Amino acid sequence: MLAHSMRSMLAPRRATALRGFSAAASPQKFAIYRYDPDTQAKPFLQEYTIDLKNCGPMVLDALVHIKDEVDTTLTFRRSCREGICGSCAMNINGKNGLSCLTYIEPGANAIEIQPLPHTYVVKDLVPDLTNFYNQYKSIEPWLKRKDVKAKGDTEYYQSKNDRLKLDGMYECILCACCMTSCPSYWWNPEYYLGPAVLMQAYRWIADSRDQYTEERLAWVNDTMKLYRCHGIMNCTSCCPKGLDPAKAIVHLKEQVAETYKDGWKSMMTEEINKNKGRESGMMYSCWGEFSLVMGGQRSMLAPRRATALRGFSAAASPQKFAIYRYDPDTQAKPFLQEYTIDLKNCGPMILDALVHIKDEVDTTLTFRRSCREGICGSCAMNINGKNGLACLLYIEPNAAAIEIQPLPHTYVVKDLIPDLTNFYNQYKSIEPWLKRKDVKAKGDTEYYQSKDDRLKLDGMYECILCACCMTSCPSYWWNPEYYLGPAVLMQAYRWIADSRDQYTEERLAWVNDTMKLYRCHGIMNCTSCCPKGLDPAKAIVHLKEQVAETYKDGWKSMMTEEITKNKGRESGMKDLPPEMAGVLRVTYEISYAPNTAAIADSAKIAAMESSIADIEKQLGVADPSSFAFSDLQSAVTLLQKRLSLLDPQTMDTISNGVGKVMKEIEQLLAKKAELDGGGADKELDQKVSQLYDFCHRWSATAASLPAIVSRLQSLQALHLESTSFSSRLVALEKQQDELTKLLETTSGAVQELGVGLQENTAIVRDNMRSLEEKISKVVRS
Repeated sequence: MLAHSMRSMLAPRRATALRGFSAAASPQKFAIYRYDPDTQAKPFLQEYTIDLKNCGPMVLDALVHIKDEVDTTLTFRRSCREGICGSCAMNINGKNGLSCLTYIEPGANAIEIQPLPHTYVVKDLVPDLTNFYNQYKSIEPWLKRKDVKAKGDTEYYQSKNDRLKLDGMYECILCACCMTSCPSYWWNPEYYLGPAVLMQAYRWIADSRDQYTEERLAWVNDTMKLYRCHGIMNCTSCCPKGLDPAKAIVHLKEQVAETYKDGWKSMMTEEINKNKGRESGMMYSCWGEFSLVMGGQRSMLAPRRATALRGFSAAASPQKFAIYRYDPDTQAKPFLQEYTIDLKNCGPMILDALVHIKDEVDTTLTFRRSCREGICGSCAMNINGKNGLACLLYIEPNAAAIEIQPLPHTYVVKDLIPDLTNFYNQYKSIEPWLKRKDVKAKGDTEYYQSKDDRLKLDGMYECILCACCMTSCPSYWWNPEYYLGPAVLMQAYRWIADSRDQYTEERLAWVNDTMKLYRCHGIMNCTSCCPKGLDPAKAIVHLKEQVAETYKDGWKSMMTEEITKNKGRESGMKDLPPEMAGVLRVTYEISYAPNTAAIADSAKIAAMESSIADIEKQLGVADPSSFAFSDLQSAVTLLQKRLSLLDPQTMDTISNGVGKVMKEIEQLLAKKAELDGGGADKELDQKVSQLYDFCHRWSATAASLPAIVSRLQSLQALHLESTSFSSRLVALEKQQDELTKLLETTSGAVQELGVGLQENTAIVRDNMRSLEEKISKVVRS
């Protein structure tokens, strides 16, 4: 039934496309991935141009046309051409899908067709899905019974409701579109079962006819097989059949959690022992034996994770977490909020604890997260004083609370979410993309480089821009608008060191700046805290060496041009006001001349001696030797006091004080002479007397002023209240008038309704009489 409904849903759309396709037909380019391991070493995109009038409307039609008419060596899978077999799954313009169900969208750009991503390629568009099929086989996707019927007996029945539970799962055609669009599957293809396989596992767990539910749950209940799914919904968005693997995985997790909420059952150990050797498509049966995938990243992380998982439950206990909380909309100051959780109820990572707190304890807690695999850098934060990724940091059980704060020295959006706008602006300012002066046309072969040149980029291109190093650098704390910081400088050098880039000198000129580059002082905080184990400090050293080597003979003429051209492209700087435009540096010059300073000190001492002599003269001491000392100690004490006056700062202070005292003495002497000479102003005395009498008369009135002011304020409040009350009365009167008019209208309507009811009653009575008469006539007859 569903197949018919699916066809009926697709058919009108296809018919419409067929009717209107020829009108829009035109030459169309296709860039198709080509790879033959027997004849060439490297894959490439080969471009074909075909006339859409000569083929059908689907991408598969174009591929068939190219293979039949243009290039017979092109290799791809196909079979039903109706979206049933899943053979023609591939990546079309960056999205996984079935080429037989994907319409050609004519455009000027080439339609890019590649095999399913992150798979080994057999040839051209044919991916190797051996691992996927092994994983599918590992879940035993068939009905398993403990009471097997004899051959020829009737089938196993189920109710309609039980049958409906399987809708949206049994229709899966195993095309692997969802599997190869899942980042968790990219990183863990040997261990994580993936969306399609997990959905099929739940399809048999949800089947009421199957009697191995507990065994299936025990088999799938594994950190790597099931819990690598983080719900990013790529699988659901790309499924060509419109199914929802993410929803099935959620239900599967719920059933596993419900089954094992009281701990592992004894059956688990038996199942694990029994299932040895039946791993989910794994290349190796031991967690400690990983193949080298993704440049050795997996081989570095996996054994450590296995050790932690084996020993985690034994150390489980209540653990306190002190988490930074801040909401700019509801509170003024941030604070640390303490939570206590049982580590048995969450995973081994800090991020697992945060997710548990948000889901079970406090839904208002806010933080970033995405991949949970140390790839995206979203969950960067400060944990117990050190920056890191919460998804890669294990919980270390401790009596003290584990303190979690946002990245330091950043503006906080909310709780654990820092504002990294400035960091992203700085990263954008270095133009982190390949820049060429001889740009090739789209579809041409890629720009190659030697293995040695490629090795130079190791340890830099892996940066995930989590900002852990940036926010652990004191130089960046003090100069965030100007100093580029460790991560951005490392990425700047990554493009300078890239042999394919042709703008090396321009990039060096852009970064050669006292504030952008030379604020780094090599304290190595960035290297010590990098969650990916990179070494930004080393990259910055190499960058400084190359800058120094390039400009050892002075700035080239190109430097001036680059500085002029780069104005306005400052490294993440905030917009400056017009009057500050161009004023990006303030230079202070401090000079010191020892000879001049000695002469100035001597002059100050001479001036000070003169001032002391004046003071002694004012005190009536003509000769310093006239002082009588009771003993030698008194003389030494006085001499030390005199010597302390020779300190330059003290001399300056005393000199200023003496100058002020001399001026005041001169003013007093002048005033005394004026008074002694009888020149006192009688008119001034009279005015002073009048002012005194006036103040005396108003002293009593001034005492009552506060009470008067208070009464006036009370009167003002009463006046305002009365004004408000009168306005309310006016509003009430208006409402009363409106109600009166409404009542009059309503009363008229009621009267009319009464008259109408009376008339209707009379009519009904007449009808009843006539009906009774007719009935009586019928009865008589």
